[in-house]
Amino acid sequence: MKQAKPFFRRYWRVDLPYEQHVVRYGEEWKKLVEAGAVFVYPTETVYGIGCNPFNEESVRRIFRVKGRPESRPLLLVAENISSARRAFRKWPECAEAIASKFWPGAVTVILPAAASIPDVVHAGTGNVAVRVSPHPIARFLASAAKGLFVSTSANLSDRPPIGSPSELSESMIEVIDAVIDAGPLDNSLTSTIIDCSEGFPRLIRKGAVPFSEILRSTGTEL
Repeated sequence: MKQAKPFFRRYWRVDLPYEQHVVRYGEEWKKLVEAGAVFVYPTETVYGIGCNPFNEESVRRIFRVKGRPESRPLLLVAENISSARRAFRKWPECAEAIASKFWPGAVTVILPAAASIPDVVHAGTGNVAVRVSPHPIARFLASAAKGLFVSTSANLSDRPPIGSPSELSESMIEVIDAVIDAGPLDNSLTSTIIDCSEGFPRLIRKGAVPFSEILRSTGTEL
């Protein structure tokens, strides 16, 4: 069955300083987040596609839009460290060291999920991946959704991440509700993903921050 066109279709072109656009458009963005809109938005790495993680239908739409199996968990971006900690059931020294050194920044931490995080976000694994972004727009969107926002790369599943909305696939454009366009991004690297669920850092995905730096921050040797 062909999907109906979404009710919201919004587009904003933004530039530096991004904070001015948060002030100008923030109320409109907040209302869209609360209504379940799916956004494409800039981060400190690549463009993300996201929504309120507590709206399970919106989360499932992201899986469908990307062609991503629901067995593959989604990442979250947090408004701040306090919001990130609330997403987790525990907070080991490993996570504290990484957060203190690299957040806000392009390091994502995996830990056991708090009971408040819907199973659809972490695919029933019991663990959730979160980072605090330094990007004002990503952090504002998180603030509009109880401090957390879905942040997976805005590309079709198993395709390269995109550095500009001009690279969005036609199939995604047809179903995305809102696009915040900051033009081409300088960084083509995604975040480094670290699993701290067993109390020590384990590399899951290479990214913008070298694993060697993360190991040094936690006092761990290769």
